[in-house]
Amino acid sequence: MRLSIAGIFARCPACDGNDFAPALKATSETRNVFTCVGCRSQAHYRDLMVQIGEEAVRRARVAREATQGA
Repeated sequence: MRLSIAGIFARCPACDGNDFAPALKATSETRNVFTCVGCRSQAHYRDLMVQIGEEAVRRARVAREATQGA
């Protein structure tokens, strides 16, 4: 599964892949953990959402700078 908001996809911190699966055998500690399909690294849902938010802010800055310089 791919996690995205407004066309911005979460990326695996280890391999930059964007295809994840929920952690198997979910417990209270792992229910928000996703496993990268490519490299099997695990990432917390919260961290992936923060990553998307940071990318959205970066894109907004680039767009704002482009309009200010035009």
